[in-house]
Amino acid sequence: TGNLCIHKFHKNHSLKGEGDVTDFSATYEQFSIGRNKRPATSVAWRPGNGNTHVALGLSMMATAGHHQHHKHPHIRKARTHTEYGCLLWDVQHQQQSLSSQSPTSKTSTTPPFLKVCHNAGVSSLAWCGPTTLAVGCQIARQLQLYDLRVSASSSAPITVRNAHQKGAVSAICFNNSFHYGNWLLATMGTLDSVVRLWDMRRMDNATIGSSSGSSSSYKTNPSTLTEFKLEQPPTAIEWGQPGILSVAVSNRVLHFEISSSNKQPLQLGQTHASDTILDMAMIPNEERFLA
Repeated sequence: TGNLCIHKFHKNHSLKGEGDVTDFSATYEQFSIGRNKRPATSVAWRPGNGNTHVALGLSMMATAGHHQHHKHPHIRKARTHTEYGCLLWDVQHQQQSLSSQSPTSKTSTTPPFLKVCHNAGVSSLAWCGPTTLAVGCQIARQLQLYDLRVSASSSAPITVRNAHQKGAVSAICFNNSFHYGNWLLATMGTLDSVVRLWDMRRMDNATIGSSSGSSSSYKTNPSTLTEFKLEQPPTAIEWGQPGILSVAVSNRVLHFEISSSNKQPLQLGQTHASDTILDMAMIPNEERFLA
């Protein structure tokens, strides 16, 4: 549906038998842009700001009369939300239009407070701190960085062309460890089976990289640290302990030690699961544990 759904879990205590029993009930709220035909691809909470801002990535599907601005995909000329690939809601302060449909479900048609990625579908999202939103685009293999301290919807983002050799930027992961390279950004390409590491301190130009699409263009990119290719397509990436990047491949999670220089990552070990891993995340405040 392309709707943003916010789920809330409530603890319920009850007396059964000899002791207390704790279970959970759930309610959810939907944020909709109306007649949307595009599926959602990614969702990311903005750190800080009371955890009330959420970014939603949408696929860009061809529609009648649809025209893409290939030279300037960020330009805000569209009047409807359907021409943007990334929408941001404030789920706490935009609830005034919630209409009750059932005891457990409410739907809001309040428009998002910000929209970016004009005429570009989104394959992945990640917050690089509370001010920068990283977007992996479905077209032109682009990686875009939006600075929310300025007018992100009308100004040009920092754009890395051909961030991966094949296909879209499938996943983005920002290293938020203040003590170890909090300028490191990891991206994943499913079609090229490559994980790349970027130095955000060097991403200070409006457009970075060659538009030729050559496989060597990333090597001349000053923001590229290194890359490593996997035997199988990765499905997820996540930073764990400081300097450790975990990569899901099939039913395994590979753990790599990442150097702050451009040295090749060193594989430390792996963890096995009973089935194919589609996604994973770190448990907050528990840097050693993945879910």
